[in-house]
Amino acid sequence: NQEPIMGRQNKPMSLISKLLLGSLLFFSLSVAIAGAVLYFKLGNTEPNVELVLNGPRSISGGEVATVQVTITNKDENPLLNSVLVIEYPSGTRDPLDPTKELTRERIPLGEIKATEVLNRTVKAIFFGAADTRPELTAQLEYTVPESVSLYVRSATYTVTLAAAPVDVFVELPKEINPDQEIRMSMYRWAADRLYLDLDITNVMKKGDKLNLSGFGIFKVAKRDARQGRNPRTGETIQIKASKKAKFVPAKALKEAVL
Repeated sequence: NQEPIMGRQNKPMSLISKLLLGSLLFFSLSVAIAGAVLYFKLGNTEPNVELVLNGPRSISGGEVATVQVTITNKDENPLLNSVLVIEYPSGTRDPLDPTKELTRERIPLGEIKATEVLNRTVKAIFFGAADTRPELTAQLEYTVPESVSLYVRSATYTVTLAAAPVDVFVELPKEINPDQEIRMSMYRWAADRLYLDLDITNVMKKGDKLNLSGFGIFKVAKRDARQGRNPRTGETIQIKASKKAKFVPAKALKEAVL
């Protein structure tokens, strides 16, 4: 007779193994919960930060405008790697060098502590026609501790130009010949200084004459071929015909600088 084959019996799990397994499951669950809380707290909740721009509501074109930028950190955490980005409207000039156009400026601020109020001043010269409203935009870029997110807070400042720095009227005929004079009349000054951005070089290359009423005339002066003498040898020489740029100031300009 064959003896019955006994099935293999599973040994019961020891108490230590149960404790280790339970600890591992508890640790994994704790890490998952902590990660979710940290993600929703730092990743999805934007810090309480206020960015305000203040300045005159109305100015004359060509005048220096002073804009006050106020940053208030109302959050319990500091703001790190803070940078203030200023976007200027087209045609804005630098008060320190009015020949330089301002387009975009980045101002590093570093760390802004919790509950800290930070003030910065921006100065610019706005140009444009009367009753236009140039708009300046400011953006605060920053990060917060224990987060890889880059936060951005934006604000805008709009000012009305009550008057243009100068009114310019151009009188042009229907047809223009290469040697025809171009007349420009300017009046009603609203600023202490006037900055002209004219392509005079190309006008002079073509041999044209540019007449700015009250300022002067830019023109090309022609000198015919002629005979001259060599100052060293006294020998008679032939001087070729030539051209040179010439500026003739207007009477008003002459009287203004006297």
